Amino acid sequence: MNTTRPGASSWPDDCARIGLTSTSVDLAEIKRAYAGTLRVTRPDDDAAAYQALREAYDRVVAHARQASARLDPHAAHDPGPAIDDPATATITVTAAPTPSPSSAPSHSSLPSQNPQADDAVLHRSPQALCEWIETLVQAGREPLSNALPELARSLQAVPLSQRTETSIRMADLLIQLDRPVPPELFALLDEHFDWIEDFRSGQHLGATRYAALIGRLPGGQVPVRDPAVLEEYGVLVRLSQWLEARQPASRRRGYLAVLLMGDALPAQLERAGEPLRRRLGLHPVDDRNIRRTALLAQGVHLILMTALVWVLTMLVSGAPLQAAGIALQVAAGAALMQVAAAGLQLLLAALQMMGGVTPQEPQRKTFWESVTPWIAVAVFALAGAGGAVTPWLHLSGTGRFGMAVFCTITAFLLMPLPRAMILSGVLLWGGLVVGMSSYSALWAGFAAAWVAAGTLVLSQGIYRPESEPVRDALPRWPRGGPLAALLLGTVGLPTLFAWLATRCGQRVIMSTFMIEAGIAGALLEAHRPTWPALIAIPVGLAVMLAAQRFGWAAGRRLMAQSPAKHR
Repeated sequence: MNTTRPGASSWPDDCARIGLTSTSVDLAEIKRAYAGTLRVTRPDDDAAAYQALREAYDRVVAHARQASARLDPHAAHDPGPAIDDPATATITVTAAPTPSPSSAPSHSSLPSQNPQADDAVLHRSPQALCEWIETLVQAGREPLSNALPELARSLQAVPLSQRTETSIRMADLLIQLDRPVPPELFALLDEHFDWIEDFRSGQHLGATRYAALIGRLPGGQVPVRDPAVLEEYGVLVRLSQWLEARQPASRRRGYLAVLLMGDALPAQLERAGEPLRRRLGLHPVDDRNIRRTALLAQGVHLILMTALVWVLTMLVSGAPLQAAGIALQVAAGAALMQVAAAGLQLLLAALQMMGGVTPQEPQRKTFWESVTPWIAVAVFALAGAGGAVTPWLHLSGTGRFGMAVFCTITAFLLMPLPRAMILSGVLLWGGLVVGMSSYSALWAGFAAAWVAAGTLVLSQGIYRPESEPVRDALPRWPRGGPLAALLLGTVGLPTLFAWLATRCGQRVIMSTFMIEAGIAGALLEAHRPTWPALIAIPVGLAVMLAAQRFGWAAGRRLMAQSPAKHR
């Protein structure tokens, strides 16, 4: 058997690219190797490398299928993707005439199901395959089921150069059928062309055709088979099983996993999206159960963080009772901040609904909506400069009224920011102000302007630390390399905090500033300078990020198996 094929890449090269140590036509071995390589080659990290990997995988699978069909014509089809990456040309299917009931084909008039059919019958053109499938669908389910093995062999025999055309024609055929699509037919075609799992399907089919094809799914859902998707989101399914287990010990295991995984868990649930969650087998009640458990875990986390702040404060002050009072004040402030941020978000949603806008509606910001937050940045800076000239405590009644107007206008201008970004900005600004030994209006104003500007850089998409789409639960190294990391850690600190608050959740940011506030409070009570507390911000953030990564990995290990397999 010839081990090379004409084209830009040889078969041995393709096998090596997908992770095989030697050439193979074993589909199970090919898929295992591809799944392993896929873990380190992701579309959101390097789209070009993923494209080359996927194309190599398609060619190896196609070669293995053709070899299997030549060696064993009786072999049933094997599920797996086999789509080349083509140009997005539009191809129109010329449907075969619909037979009348009187002229419906008999079983004897259907294409031969003899496994020893000659190559002229096996190698059908894309148009001939469409006409044959339409004839089978019109004949009924039994003839279609009987013809599926031969149909699978005919699809495997289609040259790789014609797979895209065949995929588009098959999609158009299913869309144009005047009856429900037989589930077994859709399963066979989807297994062969990988319409559901391959992210390129929407590109080569076109957005309109792809949406129409998804609308024809039998039963509305297709199970997830992509190894990378199952690896990333399968933990949600297993977690819901542990939380709903009958044994109390199993449920406690699920609660512990939720506590360890932190805010990254509900963020991962949102990132999956409702369609993917349904295809994974999660029902709305499972979603609510996970979110409710995560909310309870936030309360437990607040208690644990209060204890940690008490220990650190006691080490600084040396007075246990005084440290306990500071820790309780910090915890109350943290809880109040979360409630205030949630209330601000609800107020914004209510204002949007009063204006006839629903959160689900895609909105394109106008020029004025993009510019007004930057006006707030300038107002912050001007207020700081004005406060340096005129002390706040000596303002007249008119001055206090003007300050109230300023605060109200600023709050409304900053409302379009997501809750996590608002919370991270306020906490960072408060931490910077508290860390100063003596209050300075100039410092407070310019710090607010700096924090607001850095947050807007992220919210308006001026810089994105990660490429879209984001699928990983935890953030990776920011895009741009060491230079970007250096800028984010210095002048871009507000952008860094806004990004981490969005990706890691509020718990990491809140915990960081609880530690900083506790140390600053202990230093203030001891009449010592509070600037050393600023060191706790980067140190505390690094510790909290490491703890979250460890907790996420530990929670996934706890959820590695379903409750049934664990027993």
